[in-house]
Amino acid sequence: MARKRALKAAPKVKDGVDKILASIAKLKSGQLEGSNNPKLKAYAAYGVKEHRSRQDSCDAKEILISGDYCKNPNPKRHDCKLDCVKRCTIVEIKPKDAADLGWKQSRAYVDGLKNMYLAHKRDGKNMFTGPFQRFEACLSSDKATLEVTPNIELYDFCPKAADLAEPIENVDVTIPSEAE
Repeated sequence: MARKRALKAAPKVKDGVDKILASIAKLKSGQLEGSNNPKLKAYAAYGVKEHRSRQDSCDAKEILISGDYCKNPNPKRHDCKLDCVKRCTIVEIKPKDAADLGWKQSRAYVDGLKNMYLAHKRDGKNMFTGPFQRFEACLSSDKATLEVTPNIELYDFCPKAADLAEPIENVDVTIPSEAE
């Protein structure tokens, strides 16, 4: 009698197990996609490390220009954040394969600063306060324009594996055969 019930219930149990396994597979693959992908996380961490190390030589860094003045060509941003300022040069830090975007951003940031200066000047406001104080040294001699220039600094996007994380020791996982 129990055997008949087991034979009858087996397909239901199998379907239930299959559904659970499919659900786990979806969850597992979702966890490893996008920003949760370990490889992407390692590259992002490497990019942050490169930015920080290159920003050590900057006079200023991470200055935010409102989107009212600056149009960032990067579709993910509506404002402009200056990676690095060296005197009157705006330096965008990018991996080598993103040099074109780096130049576009650096030029947009220069335009944004110039637009900000002209808008403040027109409205009789002082732009040179807080983090923008340093740009007063970049004024033309007649104070008509802000003289800032764009530049980029590039780094290798595909670093050696050892640069991304601590090396992992190899472990022997061979299973001895029954003959041994």
